[in-house]
Amino acid sequence: MDTGGGFNDTNGRIIVTSVGVKGAATRTVRIVMRRITLPPLVAALE
Repeated sequence: MDTGGGFNDTNGRIIVTSVGVKGAATRTVRIVMRRITLPPLVAALE
């Protein structure tokens, strides 16, 4: 449960809501996206 409010992400997840209207039909799509943590780079960079 994210207790950070609407503008402070504390759990690495965001909810995206999209609403589309075509004529008399309305469609709402809601998805949850999670931030992934990439492993550190262990190669030397030049």
